[in-house]
Amino acid sequence: MVVVECTVCNEKVDLGTDSTGTYECPYCNEDFKYESEAKGEPVLLGKRDNNPWPLYVQYLIGSILSMGIFTFFWITEYIFMVLPERRKWLDEYEVGYLNPNFLTGTGLLVYPNLDAQLLAPSWVPAHKFGRNEITSVSLHQKYYDMFFVWRREMGSTVNIFLNNHHALTIVRLNKTSGEDIVFNLCKLYKIDYNITRSHIKIDSGGGGGGG
Repeated sequence: MVVVECTVCNEKVDLGTDSTGTYECPYCNEDFKYESEAKGEPVLLGKRDNNPWPLYVQYLIGSILSMGIFTFFWITEYIFMVLPERRKWLDEYEVGYLNPNFLTGTGLLVYPNLDAQLLAPSWVPAHKFGRNEITSVSLHQKYYDMFFVWRREMGSTVNIFLNNHHALTIVRLNKTSGEDIVFNLCKLYKIDYNITRSHIKIDSGGGGGGG
């Protein structure tokens, strides 16, 4: 928590974060500038999502181009299932509920004062949290197993716990990038971590199972 005086009306304002920028005073509704005393450049963990289109929309466009016969079903599902669910999640977020299925991104931007921000697609809130909010982190790794000898990595996700609640999820990671994020978060915030793994077993007949 960072409390400063508004330069216009001199009321005390809780900024919520120690980040340099322009803030609006809730008392006089005027903008004022605040410059953090924390020095240095923010640290990027993971990567930025530079694609303006949600992943689901990318699949939808792909289906239109390659499988026109199924386009109607994709559009119907998106309009009547996906969009209402996202609207519900956004409404929950606006009243303070942090849903890790909604707050999903590809990285974090960690500022010198250890406040951090989720790097996510444009339709996901860029949630910010303070250094004292993050309590633990977990890494989940997925693999395909076939014929007891062949194994293929499916990807990794990093789950971030704020105030002991799974609040944020970092996706589109491989084994190395996932481990790097967890290592750096533990180093920066002095928090605990755990690693879980799941294996999808594929037999010679094409069947599958989880483990």
